[in-house]
Amino acid sequence: MSNATAEDRLVADGGGASGGRTLLAFRYYLSVPGRLLTGPGIVVVVCALSLVVGAVIVAASNAEAADVSSGLTYNQTVIWWGSIAPLAILCSAVGQGSTAMLGLGMTRRNVWWGAILYALAGAALTATTLVALIALERLTHGWFMGLSAIDIIYFGRGSLLLAWLIALGTFFGAQVVALFFTAIYLRTGAMGLTLSIVGASVLLVGALGLVIAAFSRAERDGATTTFVVGGELPGGLVPWVLGVVVLLALGGGWWIYRRASFR
Repeated sequence: MSNATAEDRLVADGGGASGGRTLLAFRYYLSVPGRLLTGPGIVVVVCALSLVVGAVIVAASNAEAADVSSGLTYNQTVIWWGSIAPLAILCSAVGQGSTAMLGLGMTRRNVWWGAILYALAGAALTATTLVALIALERLTHGWFMGLSAIDIIYFGRGSLLLAWLIALGTFFGAQVVALFFTAIYLRTGAMGLTLSIVGASVLLVGALGLVIAAFSRAERDGATTTFVVGGELPGGLVPWVLGVVVLLALGGGWWIYRRASFR
């Protein structure tokens, strides 16, 4: 009678195919019940809390629902919490599960790209949940109260497909960047992670300074719209810059992770 565990049998089924073992790593990340539902759950909770806050403001201040709704469209809570909690869980899973997965016969490539597949699946599920709530909000004309709890300006307030793509890019990009820093931690330890975060923060502040300065110049010249859309770049300048950052994090993270040592 064989003593092989379910994981051992899955690895054996994957054979020598790298793709099969990458999918096995993906399934390993899915092994914790409910982990993939963290993002969608947070989106639903944020939507409900935004509605409660909006309703309380309307009742307490006798303000018009339309005015309160206009303010809620700038609320970015769903962006931050919809990104931070899932990426924290994924980074913890990679950091703690790498040794176990490597011990099951997977390679670093399998573990890393399995995590990327998991990040993509989680981002897609979260984005789909968010767009479903946006559609429901529009269908009910602001949840029958005239309040915009989830259909915020960040997601375009237009095409649902555009909102889904923006949400997918945001949630997936955040997790990829977080995995980049996870790889740094696994390769260099806490000191290397601290230095990399400080360096990234300096670069971010510098980039924000350049953007603010550019906006100021553009506004003085009456060309703010041209700057925002990025000239000839489809969709604007910011998505392209963020796309480059995500690609660099994706490749750089893999390059660092494959050099990490595990015990």
